[in-house]
Amino acid sequence: MINEQLMGFAALCDGELDDILGHVRHRIETAGEKGVDVPEDLFERVERLGAQRGWPPMR
Repeated sequence: MINEQLMGFAALCDGELDDILGHVRHRIETAGEKGVDVPEDLFERVERLGAQRGWPPMR
């Protein structure tokens, strides 16, 4: 089952991955605005992936 999920994820095109990452970034930013704690490792990982795409920092 995990192999099938990984194969499906690997089949996504870059545009789809950008959409997913953008959605996650938006959720993290919204959570921060509402005072919800976001795990630092998650924040850093998403920030790093966004930087690789040339996106501005979330902070």
